[in-house]
Amino acid sequence: MSVTALRAEGVSSMFDGADPASLSDEVLEVRVLGYAAQITALTAEFLSLVAELDERESWRGPGIHSLAQWLSWKAGISQRTAHEQVRVAKSLRELPLIREAFGAGRLTYSKVRALTRVATPLREQELVNLALSCTASQVEKAVRAMRQIDRGHNEKGELVAPVESWGRWKWNVDGSLSVSLTLSPLDGARFLAGAVRAEYERARTADDGDLPARESVSAEHSGRVGDRVR
Repeated sequence: MSVTALRAEGVSSMFDGADPASLSDEVLEVRVLGYAAQITALTAEFLSLVAELDERESWRGPGIHSLAQWLSWKAGISQRTAHEQVRVAKSLRELPLIREAFGAGRLTYSKVRALTRVATPLREQELVNLALSCTASQVEKAVRAMRQIDRGHNEKGELVAPVESWGRWKWNVDGSLSVSLTLSPLDGARFLAGAVRAEYERARTADDGDLPARESVSAEHSGRVGDRVR
């Protein structure tokens, strides 16, 4: 649930200080997601301020050697957390699409933190699509794979060749489609984004009588995609 959606639904009452035990299951779930979106949006704003503070270097003083050290001292957070927050804040300066989705509460800090490890202006849109379509854990796995490819080494330090995307598909006798895919991280992002859009379109047109019935799909077609999946 994004901050924009919260405002559109007029849920300002969620901050009325009600006793959680008095809330229905539905209201409780809405408020949990609402507060999570607010925390995400506030975190995005916090990091934009951290980036500006880094730019100005007004944190400098006797015995203070870095902005992370200053944050650890002033904000009471661990230096490891502070270092990561400063890294993410600085990376977001060059990533307007991720920054926008983060500020709207559509991307959580966990996802943004992972994306900024591999994000570039050229990759940014595909990475946003990936993050919107996946869980935080899935984003972490995709980013880890992308970093290995970027470095040209696997986790054991061995040289690895670039992943070549490929796929196989066939129509089954009952009209269903079986697909097997092996995709590079970026092709995987493209595929997941397309799958999410396709599922939305399928649900939207589920009752459209002009679409072909399942029985009309030929079971005789099968094939293999040997070229790179687009």
